Amino acid sequence: MCLVTVTEPVGFASTRWNDYVGTVAADDAAVLPGVPSLYELTGLDRSHWIVVGVDLKVTAKVPELVILAAARGPEAAKVEDLVDASGRLPVTAFSITEPDQVQRFFTEAFGQLSIRLRPRDLGYPVRVVEQGMAHNTSPG
Repeated sequence: MCLVTVTEPVGFASTRWNDYVGTVAADDAAVLPGVPSLYELTGLDRSHWIVVGVDLKVTAKVPELVILAAARGPEAAKVEDLVDASGRLPVTAFSITEPDQVQRFFTEAFGQLSIRLRPRDLGYPVRVVEQGMAHNTSPG
């Protein structure tokens, strides 16, 4: 895992053109004996770090998983205790780029991961009326 320097505030996900935008949600994997925690999967010591975000960027080259973690100070029991005077939470970005490690992380870290993307300019709700197979089929 290598350290990534980030100087800009972390905002919403973006791509070059943002043709599709949406939401993402994930459930923690079940806490079971022998199943590694988010901290174990990333190699972060829970007594020194608080994981506050997970970013995933998939390109044609290699997927990049970035874990955002706030350094836990000696007196900091909660994330709120770490916010700086400007109202921002300073974090360190830990990057994982080995594809097998990225896959293992998502397989073991989350019970379910849901990503929903819609064309940016679609201004009305979508309602599924039929299930189809993604092969070269035409409507009808």
